[in-house]
Amino acid sequence: MSRPAREKGVVWIIERQHWPRAYLMAELMERGFGARGFALLSEAAALLRTGTASRPDAIVLELSGQYVEPRLLDAILESGIPVILLKRRLDPQEKMNKPYGFAAEMARPFTIGAVADKVEEIAAGRVRG
Repeated sequence: MSRPAREKGVVWIIERQHWPRAYLMAELMERGFGARGFALLSEAAALLRTGTASRPDAIVLELSGQYVEPRLLDAILESGIPVILLKRRLDPQEKMNKPYGFAAEMARPFTIGAVADKVEEIAAGRVRG
């Protein structure tokens, strides 16, 4: 018997590429999470700022291919929502000018399952607690 989608919480996935975002969303839904995808950091930050959607229990953020405006990243990180950063090894576009407090960082190579495991580790405790 499957659990309701929100039982484990809601996760936002910010990933520019459609298929990696869709695969991770599907995996998280299979594990009992609600999942919402965004192609751009700016889309998620705007929705978070307006408060028109439920706050997620975690955010998975892939910076590759994103234009990272520091104020948008600051807004997401200052929200108190744990952010799991997905990154490439040695990707010069992902260098940060200041240290950020990510809940976790995962460098490629990783599997969709490993990312979902990390989400469960971080988000599931927030929903129960």
